[in-house]
Amino acid sequence: AADPASAALPVDKTIRVSEVINTTSFKFVINCADDTNETMTVSRRQSQGLGFIHMPCPEFGVLHQRRLIVPYQFDQTGSSGSATISSRKVFDELIVSDILDSNTYDKIYASFRFNAGTSDFTVGVVSFTEDSILVFNKNSIHRVSGTTNPATSTSQLLTDEIGALARNTITQVGKNVFFLSDNGVYSLEFLDEYNLRGTQTPLSEPIQGTIDRINQDLAPLSTAVYFDNRYYIAVPLDTTPGQGDATSNNALLIYNFLNNQWESVDSVNSSPSFEYTHLIVSGSGTKRGVYCINEQG
Repeated sequence: AADPASAALPVDKTIRVSEVINTTSFKFVINCADDTNETMTVSRRQSQGLGFIHMPCPEFGVLHQRRLIVPYQFDQTGSSGSATISSRKVFDELIVSDILDSNTYDKIYASFRFNAGTSDFTVGVVSFTEDSILVFNKNSIHRVSGTTNPATSTSQLLTDEIGALARNTITQVGKNVFFLSDNGVYSLEFLDEYNLRGTQTPLSEPIQGTIDRINQDLAPLSTAVYFDNRYYIAVPLDTTPGQGDATSNNALLIYNFLNNQWESVDSVNSSPSFEYTHLIVSGSGTKRGVYCINEQG
């Protein structure tokens, strides 16, 4: 192997490839100490901390700035195909992948933890601006800035009064981010220079009687989308508050941004009960709209 000093190979610098020989070989030019040909072995970047890990068996992931952001709740040991997965007993930590590499993570310089020592856990993540993400915990909301370099990123607590109840209800609409909390549907609004402010009263206050009927055990399965100036949120509604007879997302609440009012509570009278398992925006032309996916098709 060539001596980096004599070959004038500075650390962490880009070397231009001069010729691609085949799918596994390429050539590049170095300045050798003499006229002899030298052989060099190029290895991948090494961790500056305790080493890289593979994807830690996350429940979900969010793409941001060519990196994948996932919860860091599990550790994996053993060989591929027969690995042992164990819980870290940490539920409020995120870890960020290498750029364009969804299976390489630095657990020291690319991880964030929020509200350590409290009974809080991460519910969802939103890719907010090009240099920040919003982290929705059960009882708090945080913003991580400077995500271009995870090692120097900073975390800011936005509020510890409310949090998100269901990951799939977190939806960004223009200057607002809407989500379902324990007390109803709330929104975060970003103002000048992306400063965030949370609303003091829930957006769903006019229909609080309906919100009180949401089955709390099934509420994390709620889902929402934005389409045609409307916020569609599917929730599991009990017959009466606390009844506990809901078995799935059986109702669709629709908020109209044109008149700033909740315009309907929709359900299908069928047996078995029609389920709004997932909502997606799909189709083109006259067929573009909000579609429901469930076990029936």
